[in-house]
Amino acid sequence: MQAEPATLARLEQAEAFARHGDRVAAKTIYGEILHFDPGNFAVYLKLGSLYFGEGAFESAAATYLQALKQHPESAEFHFNLGLAHQNLHKLEDAILNYDTAIGIHRDFAAAFYNRGFALQKLGRLQESIESYGEAIRSNPDYFHAYYNRGIALKSLGQLEAALASYERALQIKPDLPDLHLNQGLALQALNRLEQASQSYQNAIAMDPNFCEAICNLGNVQKQNGQFELAIESFDRALQLKPESALVHTNRGVALEKMGRLSEAIVSHQRAISLNGEFAQAHYNLGVAYQEAMQLDQALACYEQALKLEPNLVVAQWNKSIALLLNGDFENGWRVYESRWTKPDGGSRRRSFSAPLWLGQESLAGKTILLYDEQGFGDSIQFCRYVRMLRGLQATVLLEVDRALLGLFKSLDGVSTLVERGASLPAFDFHCPLVSLPLAFKTRLSSIPGTIPYLQADPVKVQYWQRKLGPRSLLRVGLVWSGGFRLQQPETWSINQRRNLPVQQLAVLHDLPVQFYSLQKGEPACSEFKTVLANGWQGPQLIDHTDELLDFSDTAALIENLDLVISVDTSTAHLASALGKPVWLLNRYNSCWRWLLERLDSPWYPALQLYRQDARRSWEPVLQRVKRDLMALAQRSRGESIG
Repeated sequence: MQAEPATLARLEQAEAFARHGDRVAAKTIYGEILHFDPGNFAVYLKLGSLYFGEGAFESAAATYLQALKQHPESAEFHFNLGLAHQNLHKLEDAILNYDTAIGIHRDFAAAFYNRGFALQKLGRLQESIESYGEAIRSNPDYFHAYYNRGIALKSLGQLEAALASYERALQIKPDLPDLHLNQGLALQALNRLEQASQSYQNAIAMDPNFCEAICNLGNVQKQNGQFELAIESFDRALQLKPESALVHTNRGVALEKMGRLSEAIVSHQRAISLNGEFAQAHYNLGVAYQEAMQLDQALACYEQALKLEPNLVVAQWNKSIALLLNGDFENGWRVYESRWTKPDGGSRRRSFSAPLWLGQESLAGKTILLYDEQGFGDSIQFCRYVRMLRGLQATVLLEVDRALLGLFKSLDGVSTLVERGASLPAFDFHCPLVSLPLAFKTRLSSIPGTIPYLQADPVKVQYWQRKLGPRSLLRVGLVWSGGFRLQQPETWSINQRRNLPVQQLAVLHDLPVQFYSLQKGEPACSEFKTVLANGWQGPQLIDHTDELLDFSDTAALIENLDLVISVDTSTAHLASALGKPVWLLNRYNSCWRWLLERLDSPWYPALQLYRQDARRSWEPVLQRVKRDLMALAQRSRGESIG
């Protein structure tokens, strides 16, 4: 039915008022029309639109409710009422409105989309994804549905699906910087860093002042080890947003990775001055202090970070390391259990029907399963506790990696030794090896220090004795690299600091010593072959490592040596557990187990520490080693070697 001429004239007048910004006059006219024509569909739409434009969502909702009394089957009014409720944060009501609109009009793409948006706001992500899918089914070119579906998928960790959604959105609208940013975030989460970098650069090309994209580009550069470039990106972001605490602390992390600790500390402190409630900045400041070996300050930062964000697992973890490094074993072992909740901890955690034993229950007549969950060195260090479990009248079932099986056959107190992955006999309790110090309430004064607690196979010892022949010089084993754990990228930066560039061993070339390589693993072995091929100027290294198939082989060779010089790696633990003298080349920011400043170790009486100083250089360390090795070699000449 057509409107009366007078009504049409009044409508045109109201629209003219609205166009010129006189909303009050327009609304007055619309109200007058509805008074005489309460079923006028178009007027309800126009009046509701005016209220929306003013942000008067309560009035808009009231208008649509009035309209629905006249037009209860109108999908459009149910949809608009949903929009009003959504803007009023009445999301459950909005979803009901959208459901009603969809029930009337099954292909209502905008209703599906907004329903998905409301569900996403409520955290009902899987339902929101399904609703976005229905919007796309109804409208295959629905850009916002693809975009927001990608965000929801990423939130659920479905990164590949999120990328596919972003890529389809980019086909529709390739020039939106925010979309390139979100694509980059998904790629970065997938560790596809080069592609993530390109996405961020695309966003920046479209909007050179896009601070978030610039900051994320810096984060990718930081992850790639391009620290100078990262700092340039962060500085550029700070020119745009000098008060951004996030950018300041990210810049601090890059500086810390470069070893520029005093600058890193200043950046983190600036972030905290801008936002004192920023837990991550307090944590990052703690890491920088810990790298500088200022442990009291580091612990204070971790405490503050945890006060602000109690579930900040990395702060708990680093706190435990600082406590142990400080010799505070009472608190350190307890907090060290937070390793299970680290991002990489859940994958190592074992699940058994038998309970975890941490020292509370009696083990008399019970069987306990022990198992390794960290590196070989940790297993060798903490297997010493097996004797103590036997003292509790426990039957000990020990599961280890195949490489340790032969060696651990000599371990006193083990009832059954099982290769990891094989079926396990029944047991009453379980405990990871590295949790045993907590279970036994180990303090510095009560470390079980009976050495040796491992023995080499006598048959293999005799084999190496015959192979090496009579001794004429001091025999010294060398290990300069802890290897490269491909699946543990979080250890790479530590490996770089603890490992010794093999070229630096050249300083030992003129000593009256017979050196033997104990170096296993890549890339160290390949790097040494390259050094040899290019004219090695260092000491002659006898290399039988191709015959060292497991730790029992290495142990037998070590028994025929006089000394092992090693960086912080499993071979140092092995030689020490055998009772062999060990000189440990230790990085400045030391592993917790070597404590602070000590030159000896309460874990291994025959181990001597050669520490880097604050310069973090290996050269003075190796000069001390050379001096002491010369003195040892000279003493050995006057003694019977063998």
